Amino acid sequence: MKRHILTISLITFMVTGLAAQNEQDVLRYSFIQTGGTTRSLSMGGALGAVGGDFSTLSINPAGLGIYRSGEFALTTDYSSFSSTADFLGNSRKDNAYKMGISHFGLVIPLGTNNENSGIKGLTFGVGYNKLKDYGQEIYMKGTNNSSSLVDEFVASANNTKGNWDHFSDGLAWETYLIDYDSVLGRYYSDFDYANYGQMQKRTVSTRGSLGEYDFSLGLNLSDKLYFGATLGVQHVYYSEDWVHTEADENNVIGYFDSFTYRNKLK
Repeated sequence: MKRHILTISLITFMVTGLAAQNEQDVLRYSFIQTGGTTRSLSMGGALGAVGGDFSTLSINPAGLGIYRSGEFALTTDYSSFSSTADFLGNSRKDNAYKMGISHFGLVIPLGTNNENSGIKGLTFGVGYNKLKDYGQEIYMKGTNNSSSLVDEFVASANNTKGNWDHFSDGLAWETYLIDYDSVLGRYYSDFDYANYGQMQKRTVSTRGSLGEYDFSLGLNLSDKLYFGATLGVQHVYYSEDWVHTEADENNVIGYFDSFTYRNKLK
């Protein structure tokens, strides 16, 4: 008689510190996109050198010295995301669309306007730039004739001699996804006595963004020399939810029906 459907849920909330990061985190948080006003983006970021645009806050704050009057800027964006997953000979493509705010800020002239020489302008700017959007949807599905995620649970249980990882092989043990052979002294699963052939599918949904809050000062000396400084405070939010399911739809594996393993990262 087949076992009932087994559902394993894992919810992990992490405050990511340096010790908890891996190579995926490094790539995810270090690769950024160009932010700024629509005007700056249309010029390929060249206004960072020219000045007189809010994008100079994060690129070249000395460009604030060009300003002669205040400015408020707000930029919305429309993004499309496309992903293709190839799994066991099956290719699936997913598309997603999103609207949001990529930039907003305020520029305020503070200093004098000496027409002759000396300090001709002191300008303060504050604002926000979105540097990366993490929205994505991935879906993959296929029939696996050679392996299962359960194999990893079995290998982990045998390597640790039952000293469970409570988020993987420990869950598999508690839900009878793996068992113990007291004669051979090893852990095993129903897949050890079958030829696989189960359906596998996985969905991965990611959300979040990387942004920077900028606080800048720009100084104009006689329209000949410009100084600037920016304090940038970055804020990152990332969440990932993936669900892995395996099911014996063709009844080729004795005693095994299906299981679902879910992982949440925030």
